[in-house]
Amino acid sequence: MNPELTEKVRAALEGWLRGDTAPLGELLHPDVELVWWKPGEWDFHGKQEILDLLKQRSAQRPYVSIDVAAAGEDALIVTRLAPPREGVLPATLITFKDGLIAKMHQFRSADEAFKAARFRAHS
Repeated sequence: MNPELTEKVRAALEGWLRGDTAPLGELLHPDVELVWWKPGEWDFHGKQEILDLLKQRSAQRPYVSIDVAAAGEDALIVTRLAPPREGVLPATLITFKDGLIAKMHQFRSADEAFKAARFRAHS
């Protein structure tokens, strides 16, 4: 994964967590998808629909710390850093197309996200 793009994504996500979605919006592909671990009402498609959701979510939660890790040549995994008492937390596998975020796939845990990334790399 390109280290410069990784840092750009990290900065954009940290900005979103502080309420600024503009930098993240610049990184979203027009046809971006945000999907949950099981299909349903938490799946969103298209840049504007996802930006609207992200603006809403940033207003609903306090700032948290995140970790962004490379998961192959065109993927990152984002996890929320929290004390162990919070248990296993969801993670998001982010994949890219033409240098933009094409898909954000949420998983129940970082382990699941890393398994999905490894599967992608071998298919």
